[in-house]
Amino acid sequence: MGDPGCAPGDQFGPYLFTGVHRPYAADQQVQRLFGELALGIGPRLDTQVAANYEFYNVAGRRVGSFDPKLGWRLQAAENLHYSLAFRGSVQTTFRTPSLDDLNPSPLTTTEWIGATARWNVVDRFGRPDSLQPERAFTWNAGAVLFLEGGVEATVDYWHYDFEDVIGSLPHDAIASLYASDDPLARAAAAPFILCPGGRASDLAPSDRCPVQDLQRIQVDLVNWSGLTTSSIDTHFAARTKGWLRPALGELGLHLHGRLRHEGAAAGGHELRPQSCRQPRRLPELRPPDRRAAAALEEPLVGLLRLERLHAWRAT
Repeated sequence: MGDPGCAPGDQFGPYLFTGVHRPYAADQQVQRLFGELALGIGPRLDTQVAANYEFYNVAGRRVGSFDPKLGWRLQAAENLHYSLAFRGSVQTTFRTPSLDDLNPSPLTTTEWIGATARWNVVDRFGRPDSLQPERAFTWNAGAVLFLEGGVEATVDYWHYDFEDVIGSLPHDAIASLYASDDPLARAAAAPFILCPGGRASDLAPSDRCPVQDLQRIQVDLVNWSGLTTSSIDTHFAARTKGWLRPALGELGLHLHGRLRHEGAAAGGHELRPQSCRQPRRLPELRPPDRRAAAALEEPLVGLLRLERLHAWRAT
């Protein structure tokens, strides 16, 4: 099964590494059973049925998941002049936490913190006793059209709905809560703040350092409630005979996109996940990439191609 999960490089904002995980010895055994079956139902409908069972042991816990998939293609019409087919699939997916996600030794980075207006040390800790695997429900549907003369066009809509997304608590939001005038907000953020005199939550409120004097922020990797993303992919190509072979690549438009983030509450204050950054506009319309080229070559076939693939992740 594919894993459309968030890439590690998308999980955090810009940062400067000051260190990485200290060398450690760890192992993880993941066991997996997979099977698939292609079935033709009549002369026009082809289907693919697949199933994946995966399980692993971590910190004395046994975690597993059964994930089925159903794919289909319906040949709606086919003759000498055109061919039209519809296709789609529906499946669930499963991603285990990596060994780095489960490593309780901190990953230390230096990052820009808005509340302090300077670079601060941030420690991120894996939690082998509490992290759950990511799960997702995905589906897509589309159409494929071939016309006489070498014209082809496709359109596909896809949708991902993630649960238990693995990501760190948002260090910048925690610093902002700690810098606020609300005593409840400061108390909620205090366990993550290290002052010169110790952890802020272990100090009396009057002894806690101002946000500008904090020494480091320590956050955990957690499972966030959910995230959804969807889009439309389009493709168009046409072939013509001739000496000149023009190629116009990657023209298109992102037609639809939507992200849903679910946060967590800390002392009555909502924290948004940092695992996949939330843009101000979800998503922004990306200008198409326009490239043109021409070449003389044999055989005497020209190609006109317009294509745009929208492999959108929640970035």
